[in-house]
Amino acid sequence: MMRAALHLYLQILLVLVIFNIANSFNTTPKSECAQGRACRALINYPLHMTQFDIETKRELYNIENSSWTSPQWNWGSARGTGHDCAAICRRRWSDKTDRQQLVNSLLNPAGYHSKHHDHEIPFEEIKLILGLLWQRSGRSHSYNKVLENMARAGRYEENDEMLSAFNFITDVRDAFPGVARSKSEKDHMDSVAGEIQQYHTDPLVDREDVFRIRRICTGMVLEAMGFVENGT
Repeated sequence: MMRAALHLYLQILLVLVIFNIANSFNTTPKSECAQGRACRALINYPLHMTQFDIETKRELYNIENSSWTSPQWNWGSARGTGHDCAAICRRRWSDKTDRQQLVNSLLNPAGYHSKHHDHEIPFEEIKLILGLLWQRSGRSHSYNKVLENMARAGRYEENDEMLSAFNFITDVRDAFPGVARSKSEKDHMDSVAGEIQQYHTDPLVDREDVFRIRRICTGMVLEAMGFVENGT
């Protein structure tokens, strides 16, 4: 009798151990986002790319023809891969905590990369977030021309990725005074974007520096335009 009871006890203990091990592999809870860890939306992104791929990959969410350059994109239309990706994007960034974490990662890309380099958001998705934010804001902001350039898929889609990034940074900087909440914000944008002004003349300007600055400028725009509070 004692032997049977001991056997049952060991079986129950084994089940409890297995259950606890399985729980230890659950997705990081949202509360950890506030502690500076990779938030849910970043963790769940199936990303296994090089840093250069993260900055230059055109396809979104593994959907074919899902880029600004694709004829199937149809930005602003209810039909097309642009519409499909917009729906996914809004769902992915529906949580305020996740949006705050994304902005933090953009404002400090080097720091975020050092801790969460396997969970960075491709810049193509960041462009989509900006496009949705600018579209929702209507004509009441200074980024209409930048959005038009994105939709035309030319100025920011050059074969030279460095030139595309440089063009994007320049245009984002030039339009920023229209959304900046203070002179100090405007001055900070001018200072950050000014780091790559020597791009055309200085061969020592590294592409990682250009991509880093592009992310910072983007984070400043999202922050100034209320992305964290209101989403897209």
